Amino acid sequence: LAMLSEIPDVDVRAAAAIAPSSVIWQAMADGRPPQKSSWTLGGEPLPYLPLHGERLLPQIIKRALLQRLSWRPHPRPLRVLPAFAASLRDRRAVARAAIRVERIAAPILFVVGDDDQMWPAAAMLKTLRSRRRSSGYEEADRYLRFADTGHIIRPPIVPTTITQTEALHAGGTPAGCARANADAWQAILTLLDDHLA
Repeated sequence: LAMLSEIPDVDVRAAAAIAPSSVIWQAMADGRPPQKSSWTLGGEPLPYLPLHGERLLPQIIKRALLQRLSWRPHPRPLRVLPAFAASLRDRRAVARAAIRVERIAAPILFVVGDDDQMWPAAAMLKTLRSRRRSSGYEEADRYLRFADTGHIIRPPIVPTTITQTEALHAGGTPAGCARANADAWQAILTLLDDHLA
């Protein structure tokens, strides 16, 4: 969405936004957020919303200690939702980093899980929907929200019951994620068939 909203005169006939963000976030690298945008255009960084990484410090310390003291270390995924949610409270910074979905003339399929533990996708969807409505483009859009589904929504050719990675807790239940993955995939195929065929 970020790039579609910034490139002038791009010919896009349909788009799918999975666990979409309403803002451009600070970049992430090697588990740490460097002080730069996650997106550039023409070599120039786009305005971004800084991540409140200090919210993760207690988890990071606990994780490091448990990894060091454990006889059998195993993955301890971080819960990053509090850091992203805290960042969204800065209205001025949010306005600067907003993804301008109102510039995208193509219909968009928005897909979110109500239990997204990576970032507040359902709340950001409300913002995106409001901006689409104000532009007059919302009528052709479709919005899918899935209960018991986290951040990871992907095609059925890969495991579809994932609720976490080794590094991050994504949310949802295996059954909820599997259902959402199947339904979202069908909706994406329908979107592409309706607008690209």
